[in-house]
Amino acid sequence: MSLARAAALVLLPALALAQPGSIAAARRLDEPEPRVELGERLRGLASAAIDVSDGFAQDLGHILERSGVGAVVEYARLPAFPGADAQQVLAGGDDYELVFTARQERRAEIETLARELRLALARVGSIQKGEAALQVLDAGRRAMPLARGFDHFAP
Repeated sequence: MSLARAAALVLLPALALAQPGSIAAARRLDEPEPRVELGERLRGLASAAIDVSDGFAQDLGHILERSGVGAVVEYARLPAFPGADAQQVLAGGDDYELVFTARQERRAEIETLARELRLALARVGSIQKGEAALQVLDAGRRAMPLARGFDHFAP
């Protein structure tokens, strides 16, 4: 899975200016690098993929719902700008990054692809059979409160 937390950090202006990484986050928001080539090259490798536009948890949730599976994510493995809090990491959007799922047998091919594209991809969790639910675990393997992203259809 790949993602960054650019927009969420920048869109909180007063807080963002005081946080480490805010200049890099602002640059990513103002000068995005959509992962078009990655998306194209994931065909045949990934089982599912979506851009992180409405927040990591929200968008991964769409994959889980459509696929009828759950996921366990290790929070500490999620790429984030220094100073980003859990709300920003899990619910921030407009990142122009992809979150995707793939079978374990494809790991070596995906690592090769990452090297070819010079992208740091992060394996942040695993897909689980059962209910279409996302569980995010902290460093102590305890479930964290789940911050949801932007919902276009909320009243």
